[in-house]
Amino acid sequence: MNLQHLRYFLTLADLEHYTDAARQLHITQPTLSHAIMMLEEELTVSLFSKQGRNIVLTKAGREFYTTVQSSLAILDNGVQQLQRNNGSRTTLNLTLLRVLGRKAVPNLVRRFLDQYPTAYINFDFHNDSGMSGDLINGVVTNKYDVAFCSKLDHYPTISYLPVFAQDLVVIVPKNHPLAHQESITLEDTLPFPQVWFSKRSGIRPIIEQIYEKANSKPQVAFEVSEDETVAGLVAQGFGLAIIPKFDFLDSLDDIAIIEVEALKKARIYYAAYRNDVLPTPELSLFLGFLRTSSPELPDIR
Repeated sequence: MNLQHLRYFLTLADLEHYTDAARQLHITQPTLSHAIMMLEEELTVSLFSKQGRNIVLTKAGREFYTTVQSSLAILDNGVQQLQRNNGSRTTLNLTLLRVLGRKAVPNLVRRFLDQYPTAYINFDFHNDSGMSGDLINGVVTNKYDVAFCSKLDHYPTISYLPVFAQDLVVIVPKNHPLAHQESITLEDTLPFPQVWFSKRSGIRPIIEQIYEKANSKPQVAFEVSEDETVAGLVAQGFGLAIIPKFDFLDSLDDIAIIEVEALKKARIYYAAYRNDVLPTPELSLFLGFLRTSSPELPDIR
């Protein structure tokens, strides 16, 4: 009998709603429905019956609930005691964009450990290519448990929790016609060539959506992957750019940084995790912390 399915059963019995239970378990509703169906087939009894939009335990389901609850409690307590006795800790592997490694994610993990001082969890931090797609692929292949990155929509087995926000700004060369304006609109950028992030970059779809909402089509002169390269091309007069408001921009003497109201907190960084498997208790605890710890999305700067 699958332990994951038993944990699914307990959660569904507590919440009496498939959608709510799937959300709490960080899995899809079809995955949960299939697991319960397999459990009922193995037991040859019905565990739930419909009651309006919700479901309730049958008589057999209530009996089984008591058995499963006590059995898993004994198992979990035994595992925790074994880990304490042997100094064993579960490791969560986190992969993240480099900009989030300077302060944002380390601070987040510190807050988690302060809030759960008895959690037997180690955290390993990883950087791959620095591209969101590569980080998410690492989660899909079980190389990592969580990726802190941009949201990419073509991964059906990945769910996202928003955790940080960041302002975007327009940067132009010092001698640019817009350089001395304290604020501009997106329409003001349209007459000028632009340096864009490449299609592999997580910020590319964000900038595309920003201009789509404004019903505007900019002139794209160059496409590059790295923030520093974008700023370098702008400094040399190859075009203006929309870029995250990184601290390093303040140290560049040959560009001007311009605020745009439409770009405030325009970039959201997410925690990406698999939704097609049951998370370990440690990962579930961490995901629950992420879900409730940042209701107003702190700025990473």
